[in-house]
Amino acid sequence: MAPCHPTGRIPPGTPETLYTNYKMSLAQRVAANTLIQFIGRVVSTVTALVVVASLTRYLGVSAYGDYTTIFAYVSFFGVLADFGFFWIMLREISKEKANEAKIISNVLTLRTIFGILVFLIGFLIALLIPQYTETIKLGIGVIAFAWLWLALNSTFVGVFQRHLRMDQAVLTDLLGRVVILLGVLWVIANQGDLIDILWMYVFGNGLNFLASLVLGRNFVRVQPKFDLAFWSQIIREAWPMGIVLILHVVYFKIDTVMLSLMQSSVDVGIYGAPYKILEVLLTIPAMFLGNVFPTLTQYLASQDERLPRLYQQAFDVLALIAFPLILGTVILAQPILEFVAGAEYVTTSTITWLSLPATGATALQILIIAVGISFFSQFFNYLLIAMGRQRSLILPNLIFVILNVGLNFGMIPILSYIGASLTTVATELAVALLLGWIVWRAAKLRPAFCSLGKIVLSTLGMGVVTWWLREAPLALNLSASIITYGYLSILTGALPQNMLSLILKKKEV
Repeated sequence: MAPCHPTGRIPPGTPETLYTNYKMSLAQRVAANTLIQFIGRVVSTVTALVVVASLTRYLGVSAYGDYTTIFAYVSFFGVLADFGFFWIMLREISKEKANEAKIISNVLTLRTIFGILVFLIGFLIALLIPQYTETIKLGIGVIAFAWLWLALNSTFVGVFQRHLRMDQAVLTDLLGRVVILLGVLWVIANQGDLIDILWMYVFGNGLNFLASLVLGRNFVRVQPKFDLAFWSQIIREAWPMGIVLILHVVYFKIDTVMLSLMQSSVDVGIYGAPYKILEVLLTIPAMFLGNVFPTLTQYLASQDERLPRLYQQAFDVLALIAFPLILGTVILAQPILEFVAGAEYVTTSTITWLSLPATGATALQILIIAVGISFFSQFFNYLLIAMGRQRSLILPNLIFVILNVGLNFGMIPILSYIGASLTTVATELAVALLLGWIVWRAAKLRPAFCSLGKIVLSTLGMGVVTWWLREAPLALNLSASIITYGYLSILTGALPQNMLSLILKKKEV
């Protein structure tokens, strides 16, 4: 059993005062970046939900199904366009004495050329799919253009992460999202069609990239670079991660594409609304782990004895968020989905589940379990990348793809979007268990579960309040539930004092 409170020793030859100040400074900077990202994520989530609420009501279930299909299809090629370049770049620029300008300039040039080719191929393939309407095919071409901007922008996100200045990334991201929101609302006000709406993503994402390019020059000067030897090195390092990412997006997104090919647009629309909520929530662990990743990389590279403590604290933070998120959403699935997408998505169904009509709210209750599990599978995935063991992820992800596609082939014809939801949960559980085992084998890191009992107790206490107020206005229920959970977490010790010190006093964790 791993110790409940792993600690590290001061490195030999380091003055204790300087070492303590360094740890406090690092902890404060990570905490500040996490807080900034949290605030930015709250604002961007609100804008994303307003966009979803506007589109689901304006387009209706069937047309929103087309919208969901377009984004799901393009996401496959979006991951292929990244091909693991982001994580290899972030790992390389996080190393001491790294030539940042050379790395960033070459990666940006390489990604531009590679991205254009990949998205063009994706669009041409879509033209050959007979099940897709002309609107879907044209929409795929537009969103491929929008996604290219996102792929290029992520290069500068890596720069901001490396320098712990995620406020810059948050600012540019919010700028793009606000432009998309205003553009979507303008199109709706002028009775535009789905293609008009999709063009707003091109404008918003393009502005996001341009703003990141300007702000990124404060940290590194970029220019087109064609160092073919360096490109070859980056590709050799990135291809295992690229395959892993492609396989990951296959088992994460293939359900929507298979649903669009095997069922109606209405089924895709019912599934698409709760799935959009899932995608928003999945940014929570990514936001936190993105800030921890550079430190994890450094600790692993130097075999720093603080690594077990950082590992345990990260695991506990993820558990503190995941458990109440699951229970609260299961109880409030219907009012949450109705608030986000509209009443049509909690009344429309094409199948029954447990002798009841299966609506979008039913799918959300199942999918939220996958979200909670994915908090930990993402954590293990980040750890393996930080170790430079991306090749070890290829076989597991291939297994996950085979499992997911096989289950979807069996479940979707029978249970439609409910079958896809259940498959998502089963796949995510397999991912977390197998990747956790690989991390333990590779680095002898495994979590202690000392805090889980306190977290579960706090979550159940919150669940009582959430259930009792289930008929109350959603905002009142959520506020009361969050306050209750926070109080119980402190009371039970689920939220340790050292974490409180970091949040409230900015002291070292």
